[in-house]
Amino acid sequence: PVFPGTFGAASFIYPDSGGAEVTAVASHNGELIAFTRNTTYLLKDFAFPVPLAQGIGCVAPRSIQALPDGTLIWLAHDGFYGMNSGVVSQLSKSIQRTMRHYVSRSRACMAVAAMNHETGEYYCALTPAGENKNTLVLTFDGQGWKRQTLGLHLADMCLTDDWRRMLLAVATDTDDDLNDVFVL
Repeated sequence: PVFPGTFGAASFIYPDSGGAEVTAVASHNGELIAFTRNTTYLLKDFAFPVPLAQGIGCVAPRSIQALPDGTLIWLAHDGFYGMNSGVVSQLSKSIQRTMRHYVSRSRACMAVAAMNHETGEYYCALTPAGENKNTLVLTFDGQGWKRQTLGLHLADMCLTDDWRRMLLAVATDTDDDLNDVFVL
């Protein structure tokens, strides 16, 4: 409390006037953005949250990443969206069939993502429809999408903070129950 970037105990906000649960919060380009399942808000002033996109929220808080061009990307209930300069647009139009038929909507909240700064690609691990593990990886390079199945359940991903900037994944081989750390 009382340090820069923190909020006092009396500082709270319900950005959605209907009381919808906040599903994710992200800091991007010096601005605080809050998501509910169906709306994206800009929180410049806690007293007056500004809706940026009605009907577009975030279902997977660990899917939020910033692309090299400054676009913030996240997983919504119907696909991936990006925000650049306050404008929200759908980035997954070209893979809508995959999103609609091959991704488990009930497990979308478990999706995990990370940026590969070496290639500039966004990696997001999702659960295929009818399954319960994140074995489907969708990769976005800023222009198009690729789809991979690794045979691994990707529980989480991160990028190291050192000079190597390695993309790491905590994963379980789908054939056994041993946890391993993999470098992607």
